[in-house]
Amino acid sequence: MAVNEVLDSYTMGKRIFDACSKIKESLARDRRPAAVLIAMSIGHFEKLKQEMSWADLEHIVEEFSHSLVSCDEHIKNVFQITDGEFVLLADSFENSDEASAFAECKFLEKVTSTCQKGDLIVKLKLYAGYVLFDETLDIYEMVDRARFALKKAVKCRANIVHPFEWEEYVKNVKLVEKRVFLKEVHIENQLYSVFQPIVNVRSGSVYGYEALSRTTNTVFSSIWELIECAKNTKYLRAINELMASNHLWTFAQLRTEAKKLFINMEAKTLDELKNEDSRIRSLIYDLGFSPSEIVLEFTERDEIDVENFTEQIASLRAEGILVAIDNYGTGGCSGLELIKIKPDIVKLDKEMISGIEANPYKRAFVQSILKFCEAAGVMLIAEGVETLEEAKTLLQIGVERMQGYFFARPQPTPVSDINLTPLKEE
Repeated sequence: MAVNEVLDSYTMGKRIFDACSKIKESLARDRRPAAVLIAMSIGHFEKLKQEMSWADLEHIVEEFSHSLVSCDEHIKNVFQITDGEFVLLADSFENSDEASAFAECKFLEKVTSTCQKGDLIVKLKLYAGYVLFDETLDIYEMVDRARFALKKAVKCRANIVHPFEWEEYVKNVKLVEKRVFLKEVHIENQLYSVFQPIVNVRSGSVYGYEALSRTTNTVFSSIWELIECAKNTKYLRAINELMASNHLWTFAQLRTEAKKLFINMEAKTLDELKNEDSRIRSLIYDLGFSPSEIVLEFTERDEIDVENFTEQIASLRAEGILVAIDNYGTGGCSGLELIKIKPDIVKLDKEMISGIEANPYKRAFVQSILKFCEAAGVMLIAEGVETLEEAKTLLQIGVERMQGYFFARPQPTPVSDINLTPLKEE
């Protein structure tokens, strides 16, 4: 950890400690059963730091902090935790319903979100999370819960105010506790690969296989929980690389003919993959793969910086490696972003496929995406096809390449014999 990171961590820890101590003092003077703790942050604060002088930014933070204190008589204390994050204590409510209503709407209506210094006017994007006081809990636990609710508000984006939710909190705590097992998964390689075929229904042949990981570590209920646990940790990159390495090694041993191999990747790990000395890139050549046989899948559910992403995948594409956008239709990748990325393949999310035979809106959406892909020279794959009716409907629309349980479940040995007879029967 860099010296600056240590200092930042120390400063934030001290601020939280000081805030908790003062909140304790305030509550000791005037204990109210319906008190509420609000954690609040200024969105995109790091961007503001880059665009403004320190003096201007300091003035705006000071002005904003003052506006919080003066916005409502219920606000008793305001404490700055980090540059753009505050913890507020509000009390004197008649009951918990009134406290919740105040936190969810009345409070933010009164907060000044526009700050000014001279001719400089800054419109602030605000997020807040809150928790009602529980006298049985330590104040540090209460602050932690309020800040957890704040993180959920920032993540949700649509809801700028988020209440504390016990079930989500417990789930998060369990994930944090399980992170100690990530090192064991990585060092002992407690992962193995399975493969699900992607079928060209028109020709009856297997176009390629999506490689998926499974784990032998029983601490994690599924591979998805393991990946979620690894996110925002130092192990994400290592585990992502381990999964890809396993896929390449295993498929190289099992394949009997040249087929496309689809490998899921985290966009956050691209900076390593683009390097010429990348272990994954070396393995592709060392194991005898042609770059054009490799398809890297990036899910649109992850936040992708499109400009940076397209720059990072340029060198991979120059070698012939293909790029696919996974889970399209249910995430945050807009049509404009799709145009900028220019993927070789688009994989429709299973939510867009489920029940498509009875949903005219889904059929219309798939038809429009297919038309776009055909015009742009992009391959379209429908994933999550689980029934004969879904497969028939997709084929009628014009989608030829499909993937899902209807054809085959993921298996340790790639399945090559796909029975398409029911699909061809009228």
